[in-house]
Amino acid sequence: MIVAKIKNSRNSCFQSKGDTGGNSSLRAPGGGHLDTTEYHRHSPLTPLQKRARRVAFSKPLARLLMGSSQSPKMVRAYARTVNTCGQVVEQVDGKLKTTWCGGRWCAACGAIRTARAYAAYGDEVRSWGSDLYLVTITVPNCTGAKLRDTVKEMHHNFSLICLALRRKYGTGNVKMIRATECTYSEVRGDFHPHCHIAVRGKDIATALLAHWMKRNPEASPRAQDIRKGDGGTVAELFKYSTKLASDKRDADGSRKVVPAHALDTIFQAFYRQRLWQVVGITAANNDEGADDDNAAIDVEVGTVATTRKDEHIIWHWCQSLTDWVDFATGDTLSQYEAGRHARALIQKLEMMADEASQRVRAAP
Repeated sequence: MIVAKIKNSRNSCFQSKGDTGGNSSLRAPGGGHLDTTEYHRHSPLTPLQKRARRVAFSKPLARLLMGSSQSPKMVRAYARTVNTCGQVVEQVDGKLKTTWCGGRWCAACGAIRTARAYAAYGDEVRSWGSDLYLVTITVPNCTGAKLRDTVKEMHHNFSLICLALRRKYGTGNVKMIRATECTYSEVRGDFHPHCHIAVRGKDIATALLAHWMKRNPEASPRAQDIRKGDGGTVAELFKYSTKLASDKRDADGSRKVVPAHALDTIFQAFYRQRLWQVVGITAANNDEGADDDNAAIDVEVGTVATTRKDEHIIWHWCQSLTDWVDFATGDTLSQYEAGRHARALIQKLEMMADEASQRVRAAP
């Protein structure tokens, strides 16, 4: 009976192909119906609601990438996000556990990795105080066909530079964290790989940049950068490996989506590459995988339940509701409801993913 009610769509929810429909009968744990998008409009999102928002964005994006990629291994990887990532949440003894896909295109998994990296290295980097510098190193833009080899060469050169700096300054005095990022230019149709590096000490930061230019004479000096670090330096390092949506807006107010073929090219180039590299620093939480954002994220246990804490519940992700649902009662787990711009972006991704799937089915 409850499942039948859930399938009745409501005006404020949006449908996705193959997904359960609206939630006119879904209710908050206290019994109040979640029938308007104003429910959370005037209060900040909880951590669980933020996670629901990321999952709601990542599912259709992964479907879009599935329909746009020519690489079977990447299609399988994107499919894990669609079919597995956060799909079923088990609530036991007041704790929530689920399985995450680990994809770099997945905003939910990216947030988990960022939190892990903050816990491992944030205090160390901030302790450098006035000795903290942020160095940005780049190479000339390249085509998609050359992107993977270009990134590999950048990483190789950086490792050689680290060896040279350790010989000059002493192994224990060289402390750095490198994060690799890549952006896409729709105007030129090329890719811009670059690295942000947190460095302890101005002399080492300056020497790093000098070594980089010596090994990459074709790189523009104006494209490199060195500046004093601040409280935002750690965030700059771990925020993302590429932008999934641009800063530009469509007419509906939602952010423009980076072309799927460009995102797929970047993720293929980054496949099984170590985008974070730590030099001379030990993780504070002894997490040996904290500096490797390609590490798998399997079952996560420990998120505290906020709904019916003493019960054993199986929550199922419902994309059209942007939340997890207990089909036995109609309750939703986080009570997240997308705002206007977030809703428009998710709807746009759903439409683009459907179109990409239709092209795949129509192909000979």
